[in-house]
Amino acid sequence: MDIEVPFQGREEFLKDFIIAWNAKKYLVYGIYGMRSVGKSRTVKKHIDDVQKIIQQEHKQLNVKIIDVNMRFLKTDKQLHEQMCAFFGILPDPSYDGQPNAWFQQIELHIKSADQFFILVFDNCEDVMDSELKDTFLSFVVTLAKIKLNIRVYITSTTQILFTQIKPAYFYKTLEPMNDIESKKLLRAAAKNVNFGEHLDKIVELCGGLPLALLMTGSELEADEGMLKPEDMVELLSECRLRALSREFYPKDDRIADVYKDFILRLSEVFQQRLACLGYIPGSFTASQVKEMLGQKTVALTKDLVLIPMKRRNFISFNSKTERFDIHGILRDCLSVYVCIKNIPAVRKRYCKTFTEEIKKISRLMSTTDYAEALELFGQENPNLQKLLTEVLYTSHDTYHFFIEVASTCSTLLENFMASHCEKFYEGCLKITSDHGRHQDEAVVKISFGSMLTNAKGDTIGGEKYYRQALQVLKAGPPCVKLAEVHQRLGWNLHVQGRAEESLRHLKSSFEMSQSLGNKKTVLCLQSLNSLGVVCTFLGNFDDAEKYYTESIRQNRKNLEEENLERVKQKKKPLSEDELPKFGAIFNNMGIMYQQRGENDKALYYHKKGLDIKRAVKAPTTALLVSINNVAADYSLLGRHDEAIELLKEGESIVLKEVPPNESNLSTIYDTMGKVYLKCNKFLKAREYLVMAVKSRETYMATSPMHAESIMHLSQAEMGLKNYKIARNLAEKVVSMKDVVTKSMPQNSFISEAMECLVEICLQSNNENIGRLQEIYLELEEELKRLIRLHENKYNDKLVQHFKKRLMSIEKKVREAVCKLDLTD
Repeated sequence: MDIEVPFQGREEFLKDFIIAWNAKKYLVYGIYGMRSVGKSRTVKKHIDDVQKIIQQEHKQLNVKIIDVNMRFLKTDKQLHEQMCAFFGILPDPSYDGQPNAWFQQIELHIKSADQFFILVFDNCEDVMDSELKDTFLSFVVTLAKIKLNIRVYITSTTQILFTQIKPAYFYKTLEPMNDIESKKLLRAAAKNVNFGEHLDKIVELCGGLPLALLMTGSELEADEGMLKPEDMVELLSECRLRALSREFYPKDDRIADVYKDFILRLSEVFQQRLACLGYIPGSFTASQVKEMLGQKTVALTKDLVLIPMKRRNFISFNSKTERFDIHGILRDCLSVYVCIKNIPAVRKRYCKTFTEEIKKISRLMSTTDYAEALELFGQENPNLQKLLTEVLYTSHDTYHFFIEVASTCSTLLENFMASHCEKFYEGCLKITSDHGRHQDEAVVKISFGSMLTNAKGDTIGGEKYYRQALQVLKAGPPCVKLAEVHQRLGWNLHVQGRAEESLRHLKSSFEMSQSLGNKKTVLCLQSLNSLGVVCTFLGNFDDAEKYYTESIRQNRKNLEEENLERVKQKKKPLSEDELPKFGAIFNNMGIMYQQRGENDKALYYHKKGLDIKRAVKAPTTALLVSINNVAADYSLLGRHDEAIELLKEGESIVLKEVPPNESNLSTIYDTMGKVYLKCNKFLKAREYLVMAVKSRETYMATSPMHAESIMHLSQAEMGLKNYKIARNLAEKVVSMKDVVTKSMPQNSFISEAMECLVEICLQSNNENIGRLQEIYLELEEELKRLIRLHENKYNDKLVQHFKKRLMSIEKKVREAVCKLDLTD
C-alpha cells in the first residue's frame, strides 16, 4: 500500500542488522516473514541507514542499489536478461544453452566496476516454488563469493537456507509489529483522528500488520472522517476481512486478496492441513498437531508439517513455550477460502485432543503442580472455550467427551470459565436427555448445580439440580458421585443458612467417602473443610477445630508424599504456602477465631490465607473471601483505612467479571458498609448496605448473612436519624429470629437489631414505652441465651462481652423508665 507515511518502529530488528553489517563477515542477508508484514519497507530503511557506512568505507566507489522483483520471473533466460538490464549490459548469446554459464558475465561486470552494489531480491517466495529455484540459489552463491563490492538482500515469505555460504549468511524473521510500534504507525497514518479509548482495540484487531494498520488509518481519514474509531472497532470485530479489503483499493492492497494468494500457493494437502490447524483458535503444541492431523509420531509431525509451514511463515513458533500459532487475519482467510473436507472427523479429533488437555489441567490443579496448571490453562484457554461450544454439534462419536469434561472438570470450569460453562452444561443436559442417559444427566446436574452455587451465587437453582441428581443416584449403590452430591448440597445449604440440613449432608458425604476406602481424596478433604465451616457457623468451635486439624494433618501428609514424587522427577519440592488448599483452610480457621472473638488470631490466619491465595493466583471467589475477611479483621482492630483500601480492591476485582458474581459483590458491600458504620460515615454505609441487602434478598433471603445486612442497614439509618426506616428494618430482622438462630445459634445479629429498637424507643420518649418494655424483655432473653451458649463452649471472652452488653442495656432502660416516672 503506497501511503506516504514515515517509517515507524522496527528499532530492535534494524539494530541487529546494523550490528551484522558492522561485523564485516556477512555477504548475504535474508529477511523473512509472513505476507504484508513490512519486509520490503524494512529492507529499504536498513539500506538507507547503511549507505553512509558504505560511503565512508568505500569512498572511491559509488553505491548502486538494484531492486529485483522476483515475483514475475519464471525462467533462467528471464533472470539473465533482467540482471543484464539492471547492470546496463547486453546479454551475451554465447552463454545460451549452458546452465548457469551466464553467471560469469555478471560476475566479471561486478568485479570490474568501480561501484558498490546492493542487490535486493524481493518476493523470492515465488521463485522458491518455480523451476527457477536452483538457478537463483546458485546465482546468489556466485554473487556472495565476489565479496568485495556487493551485498545481497533477500526478502521472502519462504525461508531460504544456504549451506555453502552459511558463515557469510545472516537472516532473521520479521515478526508483526508490537503494540507500541503499531500505535505509532496508526497515528502517523491517521494524524487527524482522535482514537480515545479505542486505540488499543484497533491495534489488537490489526494484528501488527503494517498493511492492515495503514488501511485502517486510510479508512478513518477518508470521507471527512465519517467512520469513527468506535465504528472501526465494530467493523474489525465483526467483518475484519471485508473492512480491510474494500474494492476501492488495488488488489495488492486488499488484505483478503493478498492472503488468498498466499494460501492458494500451497498444495491442496497443505491447505487442508493448515485449515485443520486453523480450527484450533489459540496456540498449539506439536503433540496436539499430531492428534489433529492423525500423524504417527511427534517427530514426523514436525518434519512433515510444522517445519515446512514455519519456514513458509504460515505458522509462528515460540521457543520458550514450545507452542505454535497462526496469525488472526490468516485464520480469518483460512475460514473463508479453504473448506475443511471432513469436518466431522476434525471435530472428533479436536474434542478428543482438548478433552485430554482440560482433564490434565483439572487434575494438576488439585496437586502440587498448581502453578504449572495455571500457566497451562492460560495457554489453552481459547482452545478450551471452543471445546465447550462443540457440545452444540455432539454426535455419537463425541458424546462421551463432553460427559467426561462435565464429570471431572467442574471445579476448573466454575473457577476459571464460569461465563462460558453455563451454556455448556445446558448443552450437556440436552444431549443426555436426547440419549436417555439418566445417570449421565445426574452427573451433569451435580456440576451445573456447583457452578450456579459457587460461581453465579444462585443457591436456589443449585439446590434444585443437586436434589434432582441425588434422587437418581441414591437409587443405586454408594459411589463417589453420590458422596459428591451430598458434599456439594451440604455446602449449598450452608450458604443458604440452613446449617442443620447442611451438616447432615456433609457428614453423609464424609462417611461415604471413608467407606469407599480412601481418606486422602480431594472429596474427603473438602468434606472435612466444609464440616469445619458449618460447625463454626453453628458455634461448635471445638468440633470445627477438630475437623480443621485433621484436614491440615492429612493435607500435609499428602504433600510429603507428592514432594517425594517431585524429587524423583527432579522437580522442586513445594511448601504449603504455595498451594491454594492451605490458603482455604487457614482462611476458614481465621473465621473460627473471629467467631470466638480472638481477633488477633483471626487476622493472623486470614492474612496467611490471603498471602497464599495471592501467590498462587487463586480463583476470584476464593481470593475475595480472604480479602473480605482480612478487611473485616482490620476494621475490628480499628484499622479502618486499610480495610477500605482492601475492600475497594475486592470490589474492582468483582466488577471486572462479566457478569459480576452477586454473592461476592454482596459480601464486599456488606463489609464495606460495616466499616463505614464504625467510622460514623452513615451516608457511605447506607450506600453500600442498600446494595448488599438488595443482592442477598435475591439469592439468600432466609440466610443469616441477609439478616446481618438488614441489621447493618438499620444501624446506618439510625445514624442518619431516619428512625422510622431504621425501626422497620430492625423489626424485619427480629421477625427472622427463629430461622436465623436455628441456622447460626451464635449469631449476634438478632440482639443487635433488638438493641436498635431499644434505642429508637428511647429516642421517642414515652411514645413507644409499651414496645420498649416488650423489646427489652426479648433482648434480655436473647443476650442470656448467648451467654449460656458461650458458657457451654467455655468461651469466657464472649461470655463477658455479652454480660457487659446486657448490663449496659439494663442501665439505659432503667434510666429511661425512671426519667419517665419523674416526668409523670
